[in-house]
Amino acid sequence: MAQLMASIASDYKSAMDSGDPRVKEWFLMDSPFPTVAICLFYLYFVTRLGPRLMKNREAFKLRPLLLLYNGFQVYFSCWMFKEVGALWLTLYVRSTFYSHCIARSSNTLKHILQPFQGLLSGWWGNYSLKCQPVDYSNNPTAMRMANAVWWFYFSKFTELSDTVFFVLRKKNDHITVLHLIHHGGIPIATWFGTKFVPGGHSTFCGMLNTFVHAVMYSYYFISALKPKWKGYLKFKKWVTLLQIAQFVLIMAHALQLLVVECDYPRSFVWFISFHGLLFLILFSNFYLRTYAGSKKRAAVTKAISSMVSEESEETIMAKEIISNGFNGDIVMRNAAKYDD
Repeated sequence: MAQLMASIASDYKSAMDSGDPRVKEWFLMDSPFPTVAICLFYLYFVTRLGPRLMKNREAFKLRPLLLLYNGFQVYFSCWMFKEVGALWLTLYVRSTFYSHCIARSSNTLKHILQPFQGLLSGWWGNYSLKCQPVDYSNNPTAMRMANAVWWFYFSKFTELSDTVFFVLRKKNDHITVLHLIHHGGIPIATWFGTKFVPGGHSTFCGMLNTFVHAVMYSYYFISALKPKWKGYLKFKKWVTLLQIAQFVLIMAHALQLLVVECDYPRSFVWFISFHGLLFLILFSNFYLRTYAGSKKRAAVTKAISSMVSEESEETIMAKEIISNGFNGDIVMRNAAKYDD
């Protein structure tokens, strides 16, 4: 037993030593255990401790806090999208489209756009959609991407507040299995990505995810700002479809490396694809139950309403017949039986 434990400890140390040395001293990056502990406590709080503490309390009204939180998440997501997505701008967009815009702009507009041209012609637009190895060097571009990847990992902790707010507002029906798997598992998955591959091919996931979250939190912000608009905002369905499309693209982008020669860890190709498939299934199931199911419920409700309406018409006709004296003798005889 002691030998087995020593072997496990040795393998664990070797695995941790094989991580990117640039991020080793960064917050929470030395070991996965703090991240796992946070996720376990989160699951315990939102499923057990939180609901128990709120059982005999009134639901909190958190509208101002929700506005602040959702507004922050929109800004944070946009900033990460800019940082991670910057390297994914294509050479064509940088050299052709942008240069064309600059050439045709007025002198004033050229002056305004010039700083952005410098960014685009510098380190923006260097990544390849087909194959992008991880740059483990300390050059500014590689370090900026590694830094963005760490912030993406850290953002998964701020998103745990979504569920905490559900608990405080006593909206426990919103805390679904999908919600718990998504929020409780992603911080651990992104820890491994940040530890071993903070850059390169997998950052395509972060670019898509931050864009989707910017859209999603914008919807939440508007819903909190104007609750009356929520019924008119048919956008939530499309946010779910956007999330589903995200996972399809993530899987396609990762799996191409099974047939394309690329200096990127094959283990992370499968790791990314597994998570993409898992959440594709979960979100697709949620969409079918929530939106496709709602159409069926609406159709059933309409049919029931129609049946009730027809029954009401028949009842009215029957009352009219009785009131006009037809079959009155039968009605009177039946009434006499009850009188006896």
